[in-house]
Amino acid sequence: MMRQNTLLVFFLILFSTFAFSQDKYADVILDSYYSGSYAGFPDFYGEDGGPLALIDPSICLGNNYSFVCISKGSYITVGFTDNVIFDAPNQDDIYIDEVGNGQEFADIYLSSDNGLSFTYYGVIDGSGSTGIDLNNIGYTGLVNAIKIVGLDNNGSAPGFDLMRIYGLDGANCTANADVVLLDVCQDSTFNLTGMFDGYWESNSLIDSALVTSDTGWLALTHIVEDAVFGCPNDTSVIPIHVT
Repeated sequence: MMRQNTLLVFFLILFSTFAFSQDKYADVILDSYYSGSYAGFPDFYGEDGGPLALIDPSICLGNNYSFVCISKGSYITVGFTDNVIFDAPNQDDIYIDEVGNGQEFADIYLSSDNGLSFTYYGVIDGSGSTGIDLNNIGYTGLVNAIKIVGLDNNGSAPGFDLMRIYGLDGANCTANADVVLLDVCQDSTFNLTGMFDGYWESNSLIDSALVTSDTGWLALTHIVEDAVFGCPNDTSVIPIHVT
């Protein structure tokens, strides 16, 4: 006989407040190339809390304060897996943070297909935070990758000193289907749709309610529609353990 496990439902709601959040920062290196134009190092270099040294290009990912130097002819392509960026009205959409006082330049390219093709944005001067407004070039796609190409070897750390790249608040698609579910008891039934935004898909759903008749692992598909027109829905596969 099925029973409504109200205590389980309470804990599911409580634990869902710890769901993963969307991250506005670039979080993956899709491609990189070191030109060798700066003879001081055989590969990418930069600073990570110490003097200039060989460094992995991934140092520019996330909310980072170290930097990688992109020397003349070198490039790094970063991607966004937790979010995409759109042209928000009356504001800049993307910030690129560079270390230094300017006179270090880079070409910027934008992509809506994870770096398979690019649209040229223009040249930016490395002088702290550079704002990019997609409306400046009439870019209407959703940005999920950015390519930065170094144009010189200026500065004491030669080249464009890339620290971090992120979508500005107001220009990030915000749908998030990631939630965390605790273990649930066998022979329980509860309404996931009533507890979380979006909708669910699973063979274990009966009239929108999750029914746990057998022990083991279930895979539930959670789909959340983005509130911003033109932004994609977010879909996550959520594992749940029935004990």
